[in-house]
Amino acid sequence: MENVQQNHQGLTVTFRAQQLLKSSANWAKFVAIFSILFTAVIGMGTYIMYLMAQSISRVPDEAKTGLSLFTAISSIILIAVTATYFYSLYRILKFSGTVKFAIESYNSDVLTESFEHLKAHYKSLGIMMIVMLVAYFIIAIAFGIFIAYATKIMMETF
Repeated sequence: MENVQQNHQGLTVTFRAQQLLKSSANWAKFVAIFSILFTAVIGMGTYIMYLMAQSISRVPDEAKTGLSLFTAISSIILIAVTATYFYSLYRILKFSGTVKFAIESYNSDVLTESFEHLKAHYKSLGIMMIVMLVAYFIIAIAFGIFIAYATKIMMETF
C-alpha cells in the first residue's frame, strides 16, 4: 500500500506525488540558482555599461546629452527588469526549500506556504510578460511612426 499523507480537508498526497514534488523542487532549485547567477551577471553588465558611458570623453558635447539620457533610461529599465526577475527567482527558490521541508516533515501548512511561493513566482512572471508585451507594442508603434516619417522625408527629397 502507498504511503499516504492526508489533511483535514481530504487532500491525499501519495508517495508518488511526494516523489514528484521533491524532484520538481530539486529542478526548481537548480534553475533558480543558475538564473540568479545569470541575473547577477546582467546586473554587473548594466553597471559596467553605465560606467563606460559616463567615461566616454571623445564624444562631442552635443551627443553627450543624448548618450547620457539613453544610458540612464536603459540602465533604469535593466535594473527594474533584473529586480523583478530576481524576485521571481527568489520565490521559486523559496518554493524549492519549503516543499522539500513540507514533505520530509509531513506538514501541510508548510506545503501550503510552498505553493504560495509558487503562485507568487508565476504571478511575477505573468506580470513581466504583460509588461514586455506592452513594451513591444509601444516599440512597434514607434518604429512604424519612424518608418512613416522617414518615408515621407525620402519622398519629399525626390
